[in-house]
Formats: sequence, C-alpha cells, structure tokens
Amino acid sequence: MVLGGFAEWLMNKQRLSPKIAGNRITPLKAMWIYAIQNHILKGPQPVDGRYCRVEKESRKEGG
Repeated sequence: MVLGGFAEWLMNKQRLSPKIAGNRITPLKAMWIYAIQNHILKGPQPVDGRYCRVEKESRKEGG
C-alpha cells in the first residue's frame, strides 16, 4: 500500500511518532473520500486504515 510506505517513511525517516504520522495521513484520507464521492477520482480509496498496523510494526523494527 502506498500510504503504508508513507507512514513508515514518516516514522522512520522523519522520526515522527505513530500518532503524529496518523495525523499527517488523516487529511489525505479525507481528501480521497471527498474526491471519490464527488466523482473527481475513481475508487478504490488508497487509504483504508491499514497504515495503523504498519505503524506498530515499523516502530518495533525501527526501535
């Protein structure tokens, strides 16, 4: 998942906490929902909440 990689990048390379990384991703999720509902983009939405699992695994691996 593209945004799963983004969450890892935010936490590992930018050294953000999982909560802050989630705060950065939430507006992207809202934008995709809006764009799909208003027929600006076609689904499926690339943000489905799976990044939360990646955050936890990433923090374990990254220390």
